[in-house]
Amino acid sequence: SVGVDPGNPFPGLSSIAYNPMTNQFFAAGNNSNTIYRLGFNSSGQLVSQGAFVSGGLLSGPAGLAFDSSGNLYVANSGNRAVSGSGSSDVFVYDSSGNQINTISLGANGNPNGLTFDTNGRLYITTTFGQVMRYDGSNLTALTNPGGNGPFGPNGVLVAPSGEIYVADVFGNNVLKYDAAGNEITNGLGNAWATPPLPAPPGVPVPSFPFNGISGLAFDKDGNIIV
Repeated sequence: SVGVDPGNPFPGLSSIAYNPMTNQFFAAGNNSNTIYRLGFNSSGQLVSQGAFVSGGLLSGPAGLAFDSSGNLYVANSGNRAVSGSGSSDVFVYDSSGNQINTISLGANGNPNGLTFDTNGRLYITTTFGQVMRYDGSNLTALTNPGGNGPFGPNGVLVAPSGEIYVADVFGNNVLKYDAAGNEITNGLGNAWATPPLPAPPGVPVPSFPFNGISGLAFDKDGNIIV
């Protein structure tokens, strides 16, 4: 680790994102109200680290995501308290760290997770139980006709096919939606991935294999990492 405090270089680390256009990783420091820019060499060694954005209305940054133009989207989870407006925002920064846009979520809740689909649409999860989609102009909530929607969404993932996966931190489930935003259950009326889950032969399964999940990712084979 490299930083002012080698033991805690990114206070309150809450998210990491990779910008393929600059070959750099970015880390959100929730406690330090800072987005850090990291540089690695070809051997995977950290060779540079510095504040990309810090201070101002940036408060409690959580989820990070890059669009296809290399702009950084930040889920600013503490903005309600800082701005005093009662709004929750997603801040957008260009490659120089200049804020170029704000996506206001109003009273929908503090944002915590961000991701883009292959069509360039932004998906947002919030502390107050919302999963939203932003197409560059309109912000819409995903529908939930079955009534089994996320209670504490904190992390979202979109497959190339358009299917949407949401980490439910309080329900300890992974929820699944089709591309239209309709929930897909496990056939028993429960969330798509509900504990206890099957395990390989000989591997013990705890009673609740999910405990406070707050992020999802695909591996190179398309499996979901929780």
